[in-house]
Amino acid sequence: MQHPTSRPVVDDSHDGSQTELLEFASKIFVPLMMLIYSTYRKLRNFSTQQETSALNSSSQRSSSSLAKALEFRYAWHKINQYNEIFQPFMHLIEPSVCTKKKHATMLLYLTVPPDQDGFTIRNLIRNTWATEAKHNDIEVIFSIGIRTEAELYHTSGTDAIFEESLQFQDILMANFVDKWDNLLLKWWSNNYYHSSRCSQIPLMASMDSDAVLFGENLKKFLDNPSNTFDGYLGCTILSKQPIIRDNSDRYYVSELQWPGEVLPDYCSGTMIIENVQACKKISYVMPQLGIHYITGFRIFDVLTGPVAQAAGLKLRNIPGIQPWLPVDDICHPHILVIHSVEAKKLAALSYYRQQCCNEYNKYRKCPFNGTINFNFMSSNSGALV
Repeated sequence: MQHPTSRPVVDDSHDGSQTELLEFASKIFVPLMMLIYSTYRKLRNFSTQQETSALNSSSQRSSSSLAKALEFRYAWHKINQYNEIFQPFMHLIEPSVCTKKKHATMLLYLTVPPDQDGFTIRNLIRNTWATEAKHNDIEVIFSIGIRTEAELYHTSGTDAIFEESLQFQDILMANFVDKWDNLLLKWWSNNYYHSSRCSQIPLMASMDSDAVLFGENLKKFLDNPSNTFDGYLGCTILSKQPIIRDNSDRYYVSELQWPGEVLPDYCSGTMIIENVQACKKISYVMPQLGIHYITGFRIFDVLTGPVAQAAGLKLRNIPGIQPWLPVDDICHPHILVIHSVEAKKLAALSYYRQQCCNEYNKYRKCPFNGTINFNFMSSNSGALV
């Protein structure tokens, strides 16, 4: 046995061959190992980037499972060649205006989330501008989804919503998770529901919950025979908007989703007006575009233009929809909608508009920039600052 501290015996006769072997290893083997390690690092970095990307998208896992379920159901629908339009969602709660087949000039679908503040916001809307809307034959309902997928199996979390629905009968609830990333699903759900369950009302509109509708002005606009909405969506058209390629941004759009430097023309989500036929066409074409494709968009507005084009519809700009503040004069008869107004300011805005517009004449304007100040009733200006 060799002593642990003794040096190994070296056969000098093979010294030259070993030197050559070491030189060969240094030239070939070491660079090869470095290449393998470098490749591993690149793959690892790519994997980390992919994981980060997945984490940055808060809805990716749930949206992916929902998209898969929708795709399977749509494939089954096509295989069996069902005649009716594909039903994307179940509606757990329905408004009485639809179940009782009531008539109106328009049905307005408001996108109020089912969170803790939702009830307060809905009540503020019911008691302010929605009252004027109903007086002008415009029905208002609140379109919501579930808060979590668990609510499909345990209804305790939705008990308050059911009680609210029994009281007001103005809630539409579908079985998708209600969050910002799923606004496209909500628009799809509203289109399907209106065309299949509420088609006795010739027009529908989807509107942001922080927008304010001026019902009397909208009714006059809709009574104009030229505003039939046959073959198009009525909205504020956004054109040549730059594409955001930053994956961490809320409005990110990938190259695969839409190549180039600018987005296609699309509707601002503040308000989109459609007739029943447009609802049917949108409901029909939506799954044909590819459910994974459409659910991959973080910002729903961007898809309104491509979906409309695929459905054979055009976009029509409606100047009376004001997506941004300030508004020069909220008493102007052509203003239909303003956006955005905090829910806690709805009552004050309603009072301001009522008082200021009652004093209205051609020499006076009632501007609004989102801030409420009741010191506006001067004899000359009536300005709100």
